[in-house]
Amino acid sequence: MKLRITALCSMMFAFATSSAFAQGANKIEDSSAETASTGPFYEGPYLAPMGSFLYTGRNETEYGLGGILALGYRWGWYALEASAIYTDVSVKGGGSATQQGGGLYGLVFPFSSAPNLYGIVGAGALEVFDYPAESGNSNFSPTTVSAGAGYLWMFSLRTYDFALRTEALYRYGRRERDVNPRRDTDAPKNLNDALINIGLQLPLGKRPPLSEPEPKVVAVVAPQPPPDSDGDGVPDSTDACPDTDPGAEVDGRGCALPPPPPPCETPDDGESLNLAGCGVGDVIVLHGVNFAFDKARLTANAKTILDSVAAELRTNPQLEIEVGGYTDSRGTDSYNDRLSSQRASSVMDYLEQSGIEASRMSSRGYGESSPVADNETEAGRELNRRVELRIVGGVASGAARVSKRTANEADAAQPDEVMSTPDARSSPEAPAPKSPPPSADEDEDDSDDLDFLDF
Repeated sequence: MKLRITALCSMMFAFATSSAFAQGANKIEDSSAETASTGPFYEGPYLAPMGSFLYTGRNETEYGLGGILALGYRWGWYALEASAIYTDVSVKGGGSATQQGGGLYGLVFPFSSAPNLYGIVGAGALEVFDYPAESGNSNFSPTTVSAGAGYLWMFSLRTYDFALRTEALYRYGRRERDVNPRRDTDAPKNLNDALINIGLQLPLGKRPPLSEPEPKVVAVVAPQPPPDSDGDGVPDSTDACPDTDPGAEVDGRGCALPPPPPPCETPDDGESLNLAGCGVGDVIVLHGVNFAFDKARLTANAKTILDSVAAELRTNPQLEIEVGGYTDSRGTDSYNDRLSSQRASSVMDYLEQSGIEASRMSSRGYGESSPVADNETEAGRELNRRVELRIVGGVASGAARVSKRTANEADAAQPDEVMSTPDARSSPEAPAPKSPPPSADEDEDDSDDLDFLDF
């Protein structure tokens, strides 16, 4: 046992010494056996865990299974490694023994045409425990020498190179004399083992990414542009309008483009509706379209505004619209949905009576959904009560559109006046309670019930 420990310590010291010496020495390149590549797989430390199968020619032992863990360093065409060995050995006639030990091995890669084929030689020491014998289980310590060959099957994972390692070795061992000769008379004097090792070889570093070569700088002589006296980007030879003002946008012939149509926007109070530039997705809030309080009956002012809307729709028969109605949060959800739907339908019916085809229109009540302001304040509720005209098909006549306003942009941009729900107010300390729907016998002709905060 002492001899085995001494041998292992000597081998580890020799491995460390040779590694330090090799790192400090200049490398000698052999042109007849170049090792293909550089990088951590071919230059640097590595770890090699392997499984091991043992078979011996002696009559006493059948086979053994175990493992090897090797730590090594490679310098191109050769490598040096230290390994730890553990094997369970089956003995004929029943019983088993355990081998533990280590060794120091050298690997040589001699062929440039097969850079991953190598030969391996080494020496080591083993400790055999509990070897069954007639005189009792025996422990003994053989020293070993090994030789063989192997091959590394290369793989890559991004910038990491590793290998499947396979090798076959012959190992010869000679047993030391035991301290108790009578107990080891049945133990083998020599070892004659065949070993097959299969595992991985894992470099302790990654391959640096390949650097792209710097592009060559090629001088390029820019061609001289053709004459363009007015600077509009159209050569004089094809410019149909050679006197275009500087900075003006021109067509392919060099002539100035017509002015764009105005953007599609909600008109301010008192302004007439103009659908020029409007198209699918645009939303116009109909300010001033009011109703009798808690009803779907249009006011006279609302009808005047809708007359201008109908005129614009008749001018643009290709447009298709949706009339949407919104309320504030006062009143129940079902009441608000019903009232907003009735008022949107009332607007659509009036437009149909004004000559707009029903097939071009639809109506929808959104109730208190999609508020644009805070329903806790009167000013916010005024903004949330509104009627909207949404373009769902076609583009208004005129030049190409300049801007497109979505519903959210239109809602945020204009203080929309909207539908009123019953005037149920509350103190600032508590939210306004939901109001019940109007009774069926309420007077629909009471013009004094007009709510001018309503749309």
